[in-house]
Amino acid sequence: MQKEALVTDSVSGATWRLVSDEGEYLDGDDIAPAPLAFFTTGMVSSFANELLALADDRGIEIGDVTLVQDNYYTMNGSALAGTMTGGALPVELSVDLDADAPAETLCDLAETATRTSPVNGLLIDVRESTFELSLNGSPVPLDENGAATATSVEDPKEAFEDLTYDAAE
Repeated sequence: MQKEALVTDSVSGATWRLVSDEGEYLDGDDIAPAPLAFFTTGMVSSFANELLALADDRGIEIGDVTLVQDNYYTMNGSALAGTMTGGALPVELSVDLDADAPAETLCDLAETATRTSPVNGLLIDVRESTFELSLNGSPVPLDENGAATATSVEDPKEAFEDLTYDAAE
């Protein structure tokens, strides 16, 4: 259940290496954060970024900001048997702002920031996951008919061929 991703910023060219693993509940070794931990962190970061940008746009000066986010994920069935379904309960987010503005203004700021955050687009609808695996460029059958459950995407290998790693950095 271990995964690794190289993520490259298309503007700056900076590349990050992210590794993840699942816990014992999915037969993982729990040696890195679970993938949903990265998503949760990105989600609250997206909300915070949008909140600060919107406050700046509206001329609201903010001092201290505290966002507390609780996410609850569900899983039923078996990954090995192909019956696993996952779900997520609504995100609970509390926002504490130190700003000299009426409470209604700050409430509207927080609500608008979460609604307009890019991550909100992933949260408003049910998504069906599909997968494709390949081994040395050849598709690995996933369903009972021997077919993959998703359409192949172009191999991103070329995007990473010119990456260099400077250990001093």
